[in-house]
Amino acid sequence: MGPYFEEESYSFMMANRNKRGIRLNIKEEAGREILYDLVRSADVFIENYRPGVTKKLGIDYETLRRAEPRLDLLLDLRVRTDRAIQSQGRL
Repeated sequence: MGPYFEEESYSFMMANRNKRGIRLNIKEEAGREILYDLVRSADVFIENYRPGVTKKLGIDYETLRRAEPRLDLLLDLRVRTDRAIQSQGRL
């Protein structure tokens, strides 16, 4: 996807303008605490883990709602649906 400016494509820069990113190890308590702090200033939390993974990691909706009661959750159902169909041998 060109053209490029300083090793980033213009289309990537347009789609991600003013966005910030962070990488956390949420398997460790320190990473989860940072996530909980971020959730306190968020309106929406988006996740696409398999069912049960967020509970095991301590980042399930109920836990995050304790940090921010007005939090909304969005799930990427395409991933879950594709995996469910795939596990049934349909894909």
